[in-house]
Amino acid sequence: MNASEYPNYPELRALKKFSQAHQLEIISKGSPSKLLPDHHMISFSFRSKPIELHYHDEYGDLQTNNTLLHIACCLQELEAVEESADYLQWCTENGFDAANSGLLDYYKALVHFNDSIRTYFKDQRVESFVNSLDFQLNQRAVQALRNNDFSL
Repeated sequence: MNASEYPNYPELRALKKFSQAHQLEIISKGSPSKLLPDHHMISFSFRSKPIELHYHDEYGDLQTNNTLLHIACCLQELEAVEESADYLQWCTENGFDAANSGLLDYYKALVHFNDSIRTYFKDQRVESFVNSLDFQLNQRAVQALRNNDFSL
C-alpha cells in the first residue's frame, strides 16, 4: 500500500518526509550488544552523523524488512532519552543498573547526540513521530510499519 492509503496515519507520512529530508539511515543492525544483554546494535545516521544504539528488539522489528520501521525504532530510543529528566530516571524506566559506568557513558553519548540534532525537530524536541503506545500494543501506525504496508 502507499502513503495515500493511510490517511489516518499522518505520523507515518511525517516520519517518511522527515527521514528523507534529513538523510536518516540505518547503516547496520542486529549484532548483539556487549553493554546490554538482550539488546542489539543499530548503527544509525542522522544527516551523516552516526551513532551506535542499543535496541531491545522485543517484537522482532529488526527482522522486518522495513527501513522506516527501523528508523522509527532508533528515534524512539532517542526520544526516551529526551523525555527522561536525567540518567537515574532513564535507568529506572528501562530497568538498567545505574552503577554501570559503561551505561553512563552511553547515556552521555545519547544526550550529546540529541543536543546535536534537536534543532531539526519541531519544538526543538527529539521525537519518533510514532506513539510509543502503538509500539507496545502493535497497533495503528506501528502495525502498518510491521506489516510493510508503509515504508520508505
